[in-house]
Amino acid sequence: MKSQMGVKHLRNQPSSSSRLAFCLILLFLIPIATPLVATTGAQPSGRAAPDFSVSLMTMSGAGSIDRGTGIIVEPAEHDIRVVVRNTGDIGGAASLQLVHKGSPTAGEYIVTTISLGTIPALTTSNPIIIPWTATTGDDQTLFARVSGNGDSNPANNEQRKDFDVKNNHSGISVSDTIPSLDPGETSVGLTRNVQTINASVRNNGVKNISAVMEMTLSEQANPSNSFVYYSNTETLQSGSLFAPSSPKDLTLSFDPSALSGLWTLEVKILYNGTIWTDDPTIATVTVRLSNYTASLSSLGDRSIEPGQTGTLTFLLKNTGGLQDSYRIDSITTNPINRNWADISSVGSSTAALSPGATTSIGIPVSVPLGEDRSNASVITITLLSIQDGYTLVTTAVVQAGESYIASIEMPSTVTELLPGDSNTIMANVTNDGNVGGEFTFDCGLSVAAVNWVLDIQGEECDQWSTFINRSATVQIPINVKVPPIKSPLDPGEFNLAGQPLQVWLQVRAAGGGLPTQASAGIEVLPTIVVDPGLPVQEIVLTEQDVIAARNGQGLEDVLGLNVEVRHNLFSDIDETLSADIEVSDLSFLATNTGGFSEAGRWSAVVSPPQLTGLKPGDTSPAILAVQGPDDDYPLSGTITLSVTVTPTLGGVHAGSGVTANPVTRNLSIVIPSVLGAEVLEDGPVDVQVGVETAVAFPFANIGNDLTSYRLRLADVPDDWVVEFNGTSDTIDNLSADVADFPAAGSAHQTIVELLIETDPFVPANSIVPLTITIEERDTGAYIGEHILPVRVGELRNGTLFPLTQHISVDPTDFDEFKTIKITNTGNAPTTYYVWIDDALAGDVIFELDSNPSMLVAPGYEDIIKINVIPTAAASADQMYEAVVWVADSTGAVNMSANITANITKSSDIRIDAPLVIGVTPGQMTNIEFNVTNIGNLQESILIMPSIEGNWSTDVTEIGMTLQINQTITGQIVVSVPSLGGEESLMDGSVHNLTLAVYDASTSDFKTSFTIQLRVGALFALEAEAWPAVMEFYRQGTRTWEVALTNTGNRDVEVNVGYSVNRAGLEVGSSDWALVDGATTTLYLPVGVPITHIFSVEALNFEPDLSLQADFKIYYEPVDETVQGNASYETNLVMSRFFSTGDIILRPEVGDPPIDVDITYSHIPNGQALSAAYEIELCDAVRILDFATLNLNDAEYPWEFKVVLPDANSTEVILPINAASCTFGTQGESSR
Repeated sequence: MKSQMGVKHLRNQPSSSSRLAFCLILLFLIPIATPLVATTGAQPSGRAAPDFSVSLMTMSGAGSIDRGTGIIVEPAEHDIRVVVRNTGDIGGAASLQLVHKGSPTAGEYIVTTISLGTIPALTTSNPIIIPWTATTGDDQTLFARVSGNGDSNPANNEQRKDFDVKNNHSGISVSDTIPSLDPGETSVGLTRNVQTINASVRNNGVKNISAVMEMTLSEQANPSNSFVYYSNTETLQSGSLFAPSSPKDLTLSFDPSALSGLWTLEVKILYNGTIWTDDPTIATVTVRLSNYTASLSSLGDRSIEPGQTGTLTFLLKNTGGLQDSYRIDSITTNPINRNWADISSVGSSTAALSPGATTSIGIPVSVPLGEDRSNASVITITLLSIQDGYTLVTTAVVQAGESYIASIEMPSTVTELLPGDSNTIMANVTNDGNVGGEFTFDCGLSVAAVNWVLDIQGEECDQWSTFINRSATVQIPINVKVPPIKSPLDPGEFNLAGQPLQVWLQVRAAGGGLPTQASAGIEVLPTIVVDPGLPVQEIVLTEQDVIAARNGQGLEDVLGLNVEVRHNLFSDIDETLSADIEVSDLSFLATNTGGFSEAGRWSAVVSPPQLTGLKPGDTSPAILAVQGPDDDYPLSGTITLSVTVTPTLGGVHAGSGVTANPVTRNLSIVIPSVLGAEVLEDGPVDVQVGVETAVAFPFANIGNDLTSYRLRLADVPDDWVVEFNGTSDTIDNLSADVADFPAAGSAHQTIVELLIETDPFVPANSIVPLTITIEERDTGAYIGEHILPVRVGELRNGTLFPLTQHISVDPTDFDEFKTIKITNTGNAPTTYYVWIDDALAGDVIFELDSNPSMLVAPGYEDIIKINVIPTAAASADQMYEAVVWVADSTGAVNMSANITANITKSSDIRIDAPLVIGVTPGQMTNIEFNVTNIGNLQESILIMPSIEGNWSTDVTEIGMTLQINQTITGQIVVSVPSLGGEESLMDGSVHNLTLAVYDASTSDFKTSFTIQLRVGALFALEAEAWPAVMEFYRQGTRTWEVALTNTGNRDVEVNVGYSVNRAGLEVGSSDWALVDGATTTLYLPVGVPITHIFSVEALNFEPDLSLQADFKIYYEPVDETVQGNASYETNLVMSRFFSTGDIILRPEVGDPPIDVDITYSHIPNGQALSAAYEIELCDAVRILDFATLNLNDAEYPWEFKVVLPDANSTEVILPINAASCTFGTQGESSR
């Protein structure tokens, strides 16, 4: 090939430049001071203690999101926001720890520990902000843990967040105004003027992205005819768990004025992020572009009661730009068997509607009677545009509503009723509606009769209701009571024999509906009753009657009876009958409790027991004798006795169907309450002098009723304290003695306890009377009083002062002491014995320096002396205590006083660590150190590291609490900068790490320690233009010529290793080999480029085009103390045609054409067959700028020829205007 051109190859050779370096992402942890604010809502606990909890843990400052399937976090620096709360009863010191766990199997790493100081009770901290950098990886966890001394509930001390860290891009559309199809429509009508579409989008990932809306409008008849429109572009910021992302609006407008017909409108949201795109389609709809458009909508679904007709209303609006009218094309129902809609309007048309005008279309809908509730019919109406021929379709749903109606079935026969008796008439009520429901009732008589009683199950008829299921039938019992017979009969009561009436029942649904009514016949039966004629129904006894009974004069009373024969007959009133009279029942109801056998204490007799020859309307005398108990009070309550008269009819009355039922009348005797009480203790009772003494005595209810009492004390001497035990002076609900007759138990008694504390100087064996007044608890009615004599005994007692005292001593003190005053507060000389309990004395000696026994007269004092001597092991941060005990020989005196002591504080902290530690650039170094408390008090400290230069550590402070002589090992991770920065990191350079110790509470400086960080040797290598792929002809040789630069911190000599392996394997390849003579060592000074030249040859004589191999070279320092190494790889491939570099041509003016040989190697792909090849000119660009040189390019013609290897060396001229082969061949003319 002869050429004067630059050649653009079909295949470019990739190359790479590699640089070895070690990078570290540092975690900066900065504790934040957190002022506290008060809150409420703490719960009380059993004892005073703080209760620390983590009430909030969230993230801000970078991208984080919880989409419900797990938290995703951006690999970036975040602010961890933590809120701590103390819901305990007292304040306490607390510290917050942030802990990271890189995976479920990884160990926990403490990010930082922050001292929060003292958190008062019932307070919540302001948010504590902790910077934390997230690195990529799944299944990570952060823990926020609070701890403090005395925490009463450690279970709530932690919150955790589980998450994945990755670069997650995501966007979602939350709303839009894109036209949509109504049910039944196939297209949406749009007028041919400017249309606007909006969409609201939001960032749903953790990386910032941008969003733009794309709308494509394609003609359905010719899909290649399409238009694309774009909205504004919005940047969507990622949100966080603390502040979620907010939506932004995208808006685009398009003008379809030149378009018409059916078009497909497709809307996409194009999201773009870092190396990420997404283009979800949010809507695809067919639109009809025309100036004839309209909208058809329903005013809503509706419910119609079965058996009724309603109207469905549809709203039609001309939304186009031209006048139009519309024909009702069809009205259909679904399912078709519910053809409730009136279709008579099908075929009719609306009046012409001007643009913007609106009209309504009404369709009558009838729901059949008995249709099930919730059965529905979907009614679809289709309108046809008269002018443009398009259709409008919309639907509405008609649902069968609720139907409430009931039917009543009453007895068809006449019910016979007896005066004075109740009878039940059963009615069957059926729910004939289509839904179950609550039904209300009412009932009555056909006449305005008085004194009749009608109810349903004991309730007034109009107050009774019940729930009846659909189609269910319930029985309604109507209770009817006829007024009893009077003499003479009351016509308004309608209870004459044979009286006919009607009983009616009405029912109506509680929620509405029409009432239903039915009735049944009743008739009053003929009857005769004999009334005993009691003169009174109640006898009320007086208190004197009750008291007289206890004194042996029980109640004796005789009542005269006026026996009367009553009837409701028309005839046979001269027939005679007889009547038996008896006391049929005797019962007792107590006012409060008891009296189960009280009725047996009473008796009643009627005389004569039988009356004969009585006629209807007659009266006859009799007597009733009543006798009460005379052995004790009758119990308060009511005695009820029943006098029953049973008539016996004669033959005429019995044969004519007249009824005669027994009649019972009751007499009540009311027994009032009589109060009585008694203290069953006459004394004297013994008490100790000056000491509270419990005195118990029995107390009895001797009245006739359950009674509650109040006791009051009188005549209490000065300086005496007398009160009822438990401060209660009442006795509640004590039964009467006669309540359990005939038993003789103690249920009417209780025990009362007094607490008596006398004047401490009352002489022994003195007797003092106390007066106890007894009253009724609620009314204060006086019942009685009782004198209780009290005898005072002997008392031994004493006091100590002070009961608690404190002393501070120096570690070297030996003559410090404390004194305690002992006073005899008893009424007799007492010998006191003194001893010291030093169980809590620890390393301090408490020594008694006075007599261990001392005799003290009443009212006099003596002194106890205790020496306090510290030992060498006594600590300043501990409290020491001794208890001084004083007792007498009887055990009556046993008292103590406490002495506490503390030692003067001595604070001293020591740090132990290596003086020199080697570090490597670009790597983290873990430095351990020991902190020892060599003082005599507990220390809470902060250790703050600092390093010379731009170096950093994983923590800015470390908090520790050390006991005396305790040693804690700490660690700091130092991040050494990588080579190439501003820091001097030459081999052997030194940077000082200082560990400063401060008091955690006061921030006072305590001590410091300095460690030298010495930089070690590091080897790093950069290779310029290292080829990633090297192409070979058959048995060709290729040469690498690369510039190597040592970017480490020390001049090094390196060993060089080579390997050629089969592609993807660690197995040597026999198809390539390194050309002999390649160097195996190189000397690489820092910063000086060194050229490394070597060659590789292809060995296979008949290679396949797919043959490949992996070539790798290794560089490793000879000195093993130097860290770091380097390696590079090249993929070896076979190629038929490739460039080995630019071909330099320098023709002079007038030179003949220049011949250039371009190598091409026939390498078969698969089976080795002969093949023919064509060569095509893909591109030709003249590098020379003729315009700048003021030359005419026509005067400098050029052309390209290919000389064929045939017998005639045929020349083929290639066209110069070839464009490019990027998208395929240019055709025969370019070959």
